[in-house]
Amino acid sequence: LNLINDVLDFSKIDAGQMQLDQIPFCLAEVIESSIDLLAPQAEAKHLSLGAVFDFDVGVRVQGDPARIRQILVNLLSNAIKFTPAGHVEIKASLWH
Repeated sequence: LNLINDVLDFSKIDAGQMQLDQIPFCLAEVIESSIDLLAPQAEAKHLSLGAVFDFDVGVRVQGDPARIRQILVNLLSNAIKFTPAGHVEIKASLWH
């Protein structure tokens, strides 16, 4: 199902029809749910998985939480796949 959704998303992007939601959401919750989803994969490889939030990152942000989660899951999955040992971490900070 995820593969089909990814293909559909790529098709929408190519056609210029991708629409992103602009809603307030809690970034920490989206990051934590992404980590929770992939924790079993990390544990199977004896990797620690975590997140670090800079103090200046807002509790609520505006955007598309589903797309952010999709991106994070893809990045985390690849990081777990290609990390032989140690730690995989997401860091949330403001870009100035």
